[in-house]
Amino acid sequence: MKRLCAAVLCASLIVLSPAAVSANSGPSHWETSPSFSVTPLSDCPITVTEEDLSFDFAGQEHSGFSPLATVTAQYRMKNPTAEARNVQMAFPLIASLSDLPRLGKIQIQADGKDLPFRISVGGEKPRGGVSDYYFTEEGALQKTNLPSFQEILRSVSAPPAAPEALSGQGTLYRFRCAGNFHLKADLQALGENAALLTTGVGGFSQTGSGIHLTGWSDAKSGEMSVLVFGDVSKPEVAAYQDGECRQKADDDVNVTEEKQDADSFLREKLKRTEVYQAYPTEDFLSALTSAALRAAGSSLVAFGDGELYGFLDQQRILVLTYEVPFPANGTRRVSVRYPMSGAMNSEKTASPVYSYGYLLSPAKSWAGFQNLSIRVIPPQKAPYLVKSSIPMTRSQNGSYSAKLGSLPDGDLTFSLYPSEKLTPKPAFSHIDYGLLLTLVLVGILLLLFLLFLHLFSFRRAGS
Repeated sequence: MKRLCAAVLCASLIVLSPAAVSANSGPSHWETSPSFSVTPLSDCPITVTEEDLSFDFAGQEHSGFSPLATVTAQYRMKNPTAEARNVQMAFPLIASLSDLPRLGKIQIQADGKDLPFRISVGGEKPRGGVSDYYFTEEGALQKTNLPSFQEILRSVSAPPAAPEALSGQGTLYRFRCAGNFHLKADLQALGENAALLTTGVGGFSQTGSGIHLTGWSDAKSGEMSVLVFGDVSKPEVAAYQDGECRQKADDDVNVTEEKQDADSFLREKLKRTEVYQAYPTEDFLSALTSAALRAAGSSLVAFGDGELYGFLDQQRILVLTYEVPFPANGTRRVSVRYPMSGAMNSEKTASPVYSYGYLLSPAKSWAGFQNLSIRVIPPQKAPYLVKSSIPMTRSQNGSYSAKLGSLPDGDLTFSLYPSEKLTPKPAFSHIDYGLLLTLVLVGILLLLFLLFLHLFSFRRAGS
């Protein structure tokens, strides 16, 4: 009897012990896109006589789940012709628009002077799973998951036209109360061409042809507004005391009505975002608005604040373009500096492996290329280069470097780690704690059942 009770107690302690179900917080695998080298937008005679490429982690900054590098690509370029030329150059990115405030540190220069650049907004990169990883377990690039430079140019040079459902003038309704109340607006779709753009709408639902919107009105500045396209009835709106919209308020809702186009409505919304404020130019606002219009046209019925956030947060193709004038037979130093995050993988190692990629292949579009120098200044938390597609030498100060006379056949990838060699994850760290907990609970139930049988038999014997 005592042994049985002790067994039950031990099993209970195993379940209740925090060590039995502990696990590291955060993901074990995190992906970010590699960087692209600078390339001309069209055929030109310009040659690259030298490129100094550095990845500097000395700032010890972090982005997501990896150390953040400051990448500097400095080119010495030559115009070998007897004619002066203005050369259009491109710097592609795969990033979300929400990343742009962080990428506000991008700097493009010619001979030490800043150059203005234009941001083109391209197509979305579909969200996916393991098949969309940019890096293999060995740290090599999955080239099939990266767009070619021709695909990048097509994405930003000929974007699809604005959707038909949002063309022309819509009817803009603004709802406001004197106090702070929850609002509910009901509309009826009278045809299949209904489309809504909203601001301040927190809830959206449909029942048959009915469209139901809920939001909030603030006495000082907040209001709910809906821009309606297609055959849709006028909204019936009421104010409520509660979020479930069951207890009506005594206050009336002030409703204003005017005509407005979708472009103007979205432009005003985008002006208030950090994305636009990071690059507040009319050219960028137009590119943002065109892309948002296409996203709104692909939504089912309503495109509101949440949908706009999703649009800005979606990974997509972005291209920074700029122009560099070259004198006849002249040489210029062109540089691009920007922050770069990496992929993180700790599925099979005791510590995370941080992998970074830089696509050198676009640089083959120049008329000639020679003398590539690479330098990596690793972060303190991962000071060792454990993998690299290009052999590098470690110096006494801990940095790594390589010199090549021309472009290599492949692209550059490298991985950083806390120690000189990868250390495998301990076997116990692969335990499925959910399965372990289930087995322990089953064991406890079995022991309790045996205890019950034992007590039952003991009482029968005593009687």
